[in-house]
Amino acid sequence: MDADVDKVSDALVKLGYSHGGYLCDITPRTPLPKTPIIAPATTVQFITTSNTTFHPSPTSTAPPVGAHFADLIAPDHAVVITQDKYTSNALVGGLVVARMRELGAPLVVVDGRVRDVPELKLPAYARGTSTIGAGAGSKIVGVGGDVVVAGGEKGEGVRVCEGDWVFADEQGVVAFPRAVLGKVIELVRGVVQADREVLRDVLCGRGLAEAFREHRG
Repeated sequence: MDADVDKVSDALVKLGYSHGGYLCDITPRTPLPKTPIIAPATTVQFITTSNTTFHPSPTSTAPPVGAHFADLIAPDHAVVITQDKYTSNALVGGLVVARMRELGAPLVVVDGRVRDVPELKLPAYARGTSTIGAGAGSKIVGVGGDVVVAGGEKGEGVRVCEGDWVFADEQGVVAFPRAVLGKVIELVRGVVQADREVLRDVLCGRGLAEAFREHRG
């Protein structure tokens, strides 16, 4: 899909996704490729160690005793990691991301913190950074289930399911259901063309409101 993330969000809004698929406040923490990244998602769910009442997604799988979740992610998928609360510790660091990279992950998206930033040899997006490892305050509860990313205290956010599409560039990350990819591509083409025509008219001296009315409707 030859478009920037903002155009994908515009298309998703047209499809009725008021959040535009945008994973709010999750920003790049490492160098990025020159072209956008698009890949299916695989999900990982953490909780804080103090949480004794949280129930993981019923569609997720708890890692077996002695297993590491990084060995269980779907190969060649974007890894989307969430936690019930935003804490001071990181959820992943250099060693975990190295394993993800070996499994073909094109990027990792963390609704929390990352650490070992200079060691992250994979495009990484996160809400923040830390020097503290995951074991200091978090525990893994599920891999591969439905999660809510960038949610607030009332549970708002973007639902991401295993296999949903993740689209990322220097502006941020959006996610959307696999079933609407064809519609998104079609609408993105229209959005890109409309914006080109608006820009052309504005650079020729036409008013923005008039150009919007003609090309954006």
